[in-house]
Amino acid sequence: MAAIPALTLRAQPSCAEPITDVMPMAGMRNTLRHHRGEVTGVVPLGDALSHTDPTLALGLAFGLIHATELAVALDDFKEPTHAVAALTSSALPQLQERFALATGMGEQRRRHWMGEPVDLTHRTGDYELFTLVAGGATAAIDPDIFRMLNRRMGLLERTTVLDSDVELQQRIEDLFAQMSAVPRQRNTPTRSNMLALIWNAAAA
Repeated sequence: MAAIPALTLRAQPSCAEPITDVMPMAGMRNTLRHHRGEVTGVVPLGDALSHTDPTLALGLAFGLIHATELAVALDDFKEPTHAVAALTSSALPQLQERFALATGMGEQRRRHWMGEPVDLTHRTGDYELFTLVAGGATAAIDPDIFRMLNRRMGLLERTTVLDSDVELQQRIEDLFAQMSAVPRQRNTPTRSNMLALIWNAAAA
């Protein structure tokens, strides 16, 4: 981390003190369960209903949203099974589209990490990563894209706020092309240098 300029500060003892050894996080899968209230008194919410890539940070948000929707449903319906059905009907559309986003992004990242061709630069390419990479980069210079992406990722808007807006997708694509055309000075270690650092650290 200390060899990467953007992360150097976070690797300094004055900034962060490790309290454990390095622990890998793996084996997590995107899941979407279809709960129909089969077990009386048990209502899965948040990650228990749908778990997605933790980099999207949806677990806590959905947990709070579902808890609120369950409370409203229990107030509106005397019969618990009807309350659960109302909750499911309310929660499922958002969960399904976020599950699709996370699943698509995961598959595209896997191909990218495996060295396979991935198109992050065009809306007609690998769309989910396009929204993350090109969208994230252009949000830094365009206030409309910034507001849209943050509302979309923050669950204040449905994913369709971008998915159905071809004009805004094209704007992201055009701006990203302009940004990519500007030569950038490399200030990060090369792959071979980074591998050497890792091997030396492992040997020590």
